[in-house]
Amino acid sequence: MARVGLPVWRALFWGALIAVFGLALLPLAELPPLAFSLSDKAQHALVFTALWCLGATAYPDTRGLLAVALLGYGGAIETAQALTPTRQAEWADWLADAIGIALGWWAMSWAVRLRQAVP
Repeated sequence: MARVGLPVWRALFWGALIAVFGLALLPLAELPPLAFSLSDKAQHALVFTALWCLGATAYPDTRGLLAVALLGYGGAIETAQALTPTRQAEWADWLADAIGIALGWWAMSWAVRLRQAVP
């Protein structure tokens, strides 16, 4: 089975960043319904876990920079939401983003160790 190359992972990562930013600025009533129910903070953590995993796969040698960049991205989303009439900024959302980044970092580190341990 062929491995997916870095350009594909990078396109997926940047596409996800654009999609998440766009969805974050839509009025809540216009967002598509979720197939499952999660709290707002859990949604933030899950999205940023996924962004971390995509970013760490796309840019494997920049994990510290990626964490800082994603924290800044989360802050930019909250700032942009504060400037819209239909959304509001919640800095607890930014904390949930940080938790998601940490969970993603842990999950990717665990997966790498597991892959190295299995011959």
